[in-house]
Amino acid sequence: MKKNLILLIAILLFASSYAAKEVAVLIPKVTTMLEKFAAKEVRRYVYLRTGLMAEIINSDVIPDGYKNYIILGRKDRALFSSLQATKDIKSSFEKLNKEEYLIKTISTSTIKQHIIIGGDETGVLYGVYKFIESLGVRYYLDGDVIPDAKFDMSTLNVNETGKPLFNLRGIQPFHDFPEGPDWWNVDDYKAIIAQLPKLRMNFIGLHTYPEGAVGPEPTVWIGEKENVGKKGFVNFSYPSTYNNSLRNAWGYGPKTTGSYDFGADKLFETDIFGADVQRNMLPLPKIQEEYNNVFNNTAVMLNNAFNFAHSLGVKTCVGTETPLIFPALLKEKLKNEGKDINDNKVKKDIYKGIFNRVKEAYPVDYYWLWTPEDWTWSSVADTTVTKTKEDIQIAYDALKESKVPFNLATCGWVLGPPKDRAEFDRILPKDIPFSCINRNLGHDPVEPQFEKIMGRDKWAIPWMEEDPLLTQVQLWAGRMRMDAVDALKYKCTGLMGIHWRTRILGPNVSALAYAAWDQNNFKAIKDTSTFGIEVLGGNIEENPATILNKNAEEQYLYKTFRGGMEGYNFMLPNGKYKVTIKMVECYYDKPDSRVFNIFMQGKKVIENLDITARAGRYNALDCPVNDVEVTDGKLMIRFGVVKDIPNISAIVIEGNNYIKKINCGGDAYMGYISDVNASNNSRYLAVDDFYLDWAEHNFGKEASHEIAKIFTDLDGKFPCPTYWVSGPGTIKVNRRDVKDELVKYKFVDEFNSLRNKIKGTGNLDRFDYWLNTFKYYREMLIVGCAAGALENVMDEIKKEDQLNKKKEIAQSKALPLQKELVDKYGNLMKYLLSSVTNMSELGTIMNIENLSLSPTYNLISKHDSLLRSLGCESLSIPSKDYKGELKIIVPSNRTSLSIGEDLNLKIIILGEHNDAKTFLFWKTLGSKGDYKKISLSHVSRGVYNVVIPAKEIANNDFEYYISTESKGKVVKYPATSPEINRTVVLMEKN
Repeated sequence: MKKNLILLIAILLFASSYAAKEVAVLIPKVTTMLEKFAAKEVRRYVYLRTGLMAEIINSDVIPDGYKNYIILGRKDRALFSSLQATKDIKSSFEKLNKEEYLIKTISTSTIKQHIIIGGDETGVLYGVYKFIESLGVRYYLDGDVIPDAKFDMSTLNVNETGKPLFNLRGIQPFHDFPEGPDWWNVDDYKAIIAQLPKLRMNFIGLHTYPEGAVGPEPTVWIGEKENVGKKGFVNFSYPSTYNNSLRNAWGYGPKTTGSYDFGADKLFETDIFGADVQRNMLPLPKIQEEYNNVFNNTAVMLNNAFNFAHSLGVKTCVGTETPLIFPALLKEKLKNEGKDINDNKVKKDIYKGIFNRVKEAYPVDYYWLWTPEDWTWSSVADTTVTKTKEDIQIAYDALKESKVPFNLATCGWVLGPPKDRAEFDRILPKDIPFSCINRNLGHDPVEPQFEKIMGRDKWAIPWMEEDPLLTQVQLWAGRMRMDAVDALKYKCTGLMGIHWRTRILGPNVSALAYAAWDQNNFKAIKDTSTFGIEVLGGNIEENPATILNKNAEEQYLYKTFRGGMEGYNFMLPNGKYKVTIKMVECYYDKPDSRVFNIFMQGKKVIENLDITARAGRYNALDCPVNDVEVTDGKLMIRFGVVKDIPNISAIVIEGNNYIKKINCGGDAYMGYISDVNASNNSRYLAVDDFYLDWAEHNFGKEASHEIAKIFTDLDGKFPCPTYWVSGPGTIKVNRRDVKDELVKYKFVDEFNSLRNKIKGTGNLDRFDYWLNTFKYYREMLIVGCAAGALENVMDEIKKEDQLNKKKEIAQSKALPLQKELVDKYGNLMKYLLSSVTNMSELGTIMNIENLSLSPTYNLISKHDSLLRSLGCESLSIPSKDYKGELKIIVPSNRTSLSIGEDLNLKIIILGEHNDAKTFLFWKTLGSKGDYKKISLSHVSRGVYNVVIPAKEIANNDFEYYISTESKGKVVKYPATSPEINRTVVLMEKN
């Protein structure tokens, strides 16, 4: 028995030794930090996918003794002269430019060589990450997807050249809401920035509100040069803040996290929650020292994050709005100094102060000035345009005189003034790149005027999500592809995506990232519409207000509308038609707030239409146009903005024995067909191939085709239970019957029915994330309908004159509905908490609690006082208990550290568990030894902290997992551990 045991051990040791010789990662003797890091990244992912721990060898000669060689480096390295196939591929790799790469597999009967050559160090890194995709790995902003089934290296054969279509490719995470970077700390920035080169992206840019409802924000400081010290620390500033749970802005109501229900409070360690840069200074700094500390803390955070970005070849950008906005305290300071803020010299000095402070505080490549937001929907006076041009020129001169190591750029909600979006191109210096986000929340295409701009860099910035729908699912992969195609057509040199959230945007981010490198296989959507309608842009909306001059049946028709579209095309028989445009103004109560023109067949048929002036707020307005002639089978309706964007509820087209009625932005209703799923080929490309790849790698092949169809069908055509109602992503009160509305959500049950087909722990974990997300999404509709049913009864109560009948209605109808509403909200929170995995999703919790359940809008309790006065004492109160499964959340997923950097993890545990059996386990990457075990430190509520010190890491790549236990049930993070753990690779410092 003993001899057999010894023999078994010997066999295992031999097998282990043999396995170590399976794969070698070969890099040149002389390398840069990025080349070394690229080699370690290959080793990490080969280990995760195959279980083989490759040996990294520095040599300019290929050694013997390995079955698989992964050979990587810059094109000018001596190592590549050792390759047998050098003559065959030399001409290819010598032509590589910066960021370009060549990947080629060379096989013999006994060995395989996988060669990855970059035009520069960044090209090597991009080539490595693209090679790793061949192993089945996929990358997203929140982290990597590692398939469950192990990969067989012997099947690998790659032959690919990579060349970016745009010089700059990346993200523009937008501040101002908790779902975005407002709550990011340095680990969040670094975790997300580390994903950018994996996506072959190289840009991150931040916008700053300098004043107003959500400003000032501390990303950029505005002031005089003499108030800036070392490291960009300032000794004079003004109160600034990022979003937090007690800030009152964008419709959010101040609310402590301890008041959150159904266990949501357990996610937050403090009652007033916000970013670490404001620790102990929330919701707002109160004294000058605190004002300074917020700016200085932010500078330290961004310095750390941006230096890390530069080490990975990622360019950085910050900026404010133009014309220059002076925060109130700065105005006062300048006035006391005898300086006039309207004096151009004073403006230039302030710009010099901004630029010099940025230079000292954190490294950037660009400082962008954002053109005014209202230029996207309003007419603009020539004096305002002139003032903006002068301001940009002042900033440009100040930057040149300051001799700072970054360039000026422009951005904004529009490219330029409404009269001529390309006007600034003729006036401003050509070394200023121009950029803008797509108009109308991304529903409009890439600005066509980009095509007119020549001789300068120009960056298109599509919306990867829109803020009115910020709390719900948004799938826009087809639109991302179309925007990338348009950007390339207009010869844009940059392609970035604006966003707030991360994981839930996985398809959108991936689609945009891929489209920045390859558009060869993109296809148009096959037109299956039988309606003969083409919608040219526009977002769909619904307002909960009552339409005063319409009966109950017509309410839904007018309360839904399409806003901000360019127009419609209708395929009709030739002839003359009466065309009626149906509208209502639900937002403005004063005339001259929303004004637009209507064109039909190229002729202006209605000029300066002002719904409020003609009908008043909440009153429907029908505008008929007679004798519109169609001669070529097409009726073209266009809308021209004068002030704000057009909102259209319905269109009726009547001719000889012909009628077509369209519900704009709503469902088929009352004989009206819906324009929601009408042909819209101008804004979307086909994505069935994209979602098949997405489904296979996220969930396995067993149900990939069915899952891909669900996502493809939803892309750009998803239902919207939320919209901007005083703030972003508010749950809409929906007075329609919930059974009718649930038809739109049948995909949830279809997706759920596929769960039994999913194989593998990781695949199932990712599937359940989307399943819970879809269920939460559907519950938003159900909660909105429950609130709508209660509103209907409350209207009945208010109309009743007799007190005893009011009480009877309250008891028999309102009270059961109030209880049902609380119960449905509990379901919503159960599924939402089940899908929380990162900081963005923590922000969604705050959005729901501080906006949809804010003191002013509160869906749950807005009628409680009236109902109690009518004798309803047994109203339901939301529970404080968490009712979901035991769950471990690690909001920030660092996949790389600099040598000498600790790993600091914030860990959230939802559900009852045993702290004495809760640990982090870690070991050197791929080592055969035992895990080291660290107990978690309890911070507060469900929040814990743990640190792996740099001195214990000892410059070694490592892997870890977290485990907790409740009543004998063990729960681990990640779900695939210990077979597939979280892994961290160490980087040398530049």
